[in-house]
Amino acid sequence: MFLSDGGPVLGKAEMSSPLSRTQQAFRFVALDQSNQRKLQLGIQSHLNQNSTEERWIAKYRSALIHRPPPRREALKIVLGSVAFGILVVVSAAYFFISGY
Repeated sequence: MFLSDGGPVLGKAEMSSPLSRTQQAFRFVALDQSNQRKLQLGIQSHLNQNSTEERWIAKYRSALIHRPPPRREALKIVLGSVAFGILVVVSAAYFFISGY
């Protein structure tokens, strides 16, 4: 028995060499029409899931690339410029008043 997204698939299978300790390769050698449809549904479901995930990932990457700069960074630049300007004006006033 093989469990797929289309349901359990029952049929004769031939075992191949193991791929790893946790993965066993096999192929079906006999499947009736009902189980063949279940297997096809499972494969199609898996392919659709991958394409949906890939579209979502592509959309996410595109959004990251084309996103506008964060507003906090612009605010920090403006506030820093204003603070620097105030410092320059206060320093100039100090020098003019103290006579240097």
